[in-house]
Amino acid sequence: MRRAGLAFGMLAFVASASAQEGAPAKPRFDFTGASDTELWAAYGAAIERQDDDYCGFFVPLLSQIETRGGADKQVSIARSGAELECAIQQRHWDVAYRQVKYLERAREKLPPLYTASIARLAGALPDASTRLLEHIDAIEPGTASKLESRELWELGRAFAVAGRPAERLKLLRDLTEEPRLGKLTDDDREGLLSALFAAEVEGGSVDKAAVLVGNVRNPYTMLSALGDRRYAPLWPRLEAQAGDNLHLLLNAAVAEAAAKYESAPGDSELLQKLAHAYLRAGQFSEVVDLVEAKRPPPGKMAEIDEDMAWALNVEAYALDALGRPDDAEALFDQLAAIPFDAKDKGWLVSFVINRGSRLVDLGRFEKGLAAAELAAGIAEKSGSGYARMLVRRDRICALAALGRAAEFVPILQEVDANIDEAPRVAAEALLCAKEEDKVAALVIAELKDPAKAGEMVEALQGPEFDLFYTASVLPSLSERMRSRKDVDAAFRKVARAIPARFAPLFGKRRAELAASGAGAAGD
Repeated sequence: MRRAGLAFGMLAFVASASAQEGAPAKPRFDFTGASDTELWAAYGAAIERQDDDYCGFFVPLLSQIETRGGADKQVSIARSGAELECAIQQRHWDVAYRQVKYLERAREKLPPLYTASIARLAGALPDASTRLLEHIDAIEPGTASKLESRELWELGRAFAVAGRPAERLKLLRDLTEEPRLGKLTDDDREGLLSALFAAEVEGGSVDKAAVLVGNVRNPYTMLSALGDRRYAPLWPRLEAQAGDNLHLLLNAAVAEAAAKYESAPGDSELLQKLAHAYLRAGQFSEVVDLVEAKRPPPGKMAEIDEDMAWALNVEAYALDALGRPDDAEALFDQLAAIPFDAKDKGWLVSFVINRGSRLVDLGRFEKGLAAAELAAGIAEKSGSGYARMLVRRDRICALAALGRAAEFVPILQEVDANIDEAPRVAAEALLCAKEEDKVAALVIAELKDPAKAGEMVEALQGPEFDLFYTASVLPSLSERMRSRKDVDAAFRKVARAIPARFAPLFGKRRAELAASGAGAAGD
């Protein structure tokens, strides 16, 4: 069972390390030989032209002015600000956070959400939590945006990756307190309550979780709970709430999303939410009809926003399920052709990765490898650790299938060095590399860790429990690992195979279409 998610890991206002790539080289400036007048003139000219070369220009220039003496406090502040921007461009997050604290000591006002993101990336997670909550407390109801959404989920994930479940639980409890919860988006309110439900169970507070059962509307949370033995006392209530094939949950989501979209049919965010709801409910033709009516002509594709891109991505998966893989591929190719801009279109990373993953999953390995190589470059600029692991998986699986195992050795070393960022995806990569014993050891270790078991329990359910993506020809963790006695024994201690009647409408309908010969096919 695989989980959809955004791969774009950092806030839009945190500059990318690649911001200057492709810019023409500037003549080297003689910082030490220039007069004071020339230094200040160069500074003014750079401000006028909106130069963003913080590392190569502003930091040495302002440092030179500062070291010549007589500079006022504002020069030191400007130099620190330049060092902050330079550190962000170079992804030196600990350096960036030190500059944040220096500027704050100098009584400079920095946006709490901006500093929360830097603190998180620097590993100062409690500080990041405090700053995020401070920001939410200060905003007006109804003003929360995707920036708040991305940061709160990235912070929760950071606590999870760091193996700090108690702190993650505290963050979720803090975020779901009123009036904070009421300030967030509808999706975040629903998602946070579902996440809190799961965190309470995993923290041993089943009684507190029981009060939240009615708030579990997220199908991923529902499936995770139905497979994890820690939720066993709540299974009867959860099963009744979900219905066979999760139809009660999924059809309610369609009805809600449709009502919201009908009230504002020009809103691309509501469009993609309805498309997602249709997809999860197995209503693939409805997805295509909905998005086709709003799809921009090819000449306007570069003007779309992230929400429209998600709608097109969802349509592509619906087309695959309907047996139209060439049409789906054409959609992804159009998304990949949009010029990448790390500052304004960093979100494209999700779609170039999904394009490569889809091709590899379909067994189109030559095309998939080329797409994954493109995605690798973009993920290095704008992707999260999870995003980069997805790309490694795709490259390794494609190279393995093409008989080019020697080429994936250095990529495999990257997987080993970053397993904690995405254990499930790392396990899939290792499986393609035929490292089955290593995969088994990783899976068992994850299952034995209460803070990490949930994701691996999900991964070991069959593909019929998918809610996203296209069907894959790659070796699956559920098939390869559950057939091993050592893994199956570890699995059964903490989990159960979810009863087949709860396979969601998405997986059920996709399997039916494939059996009838209508599903997507590889080369």
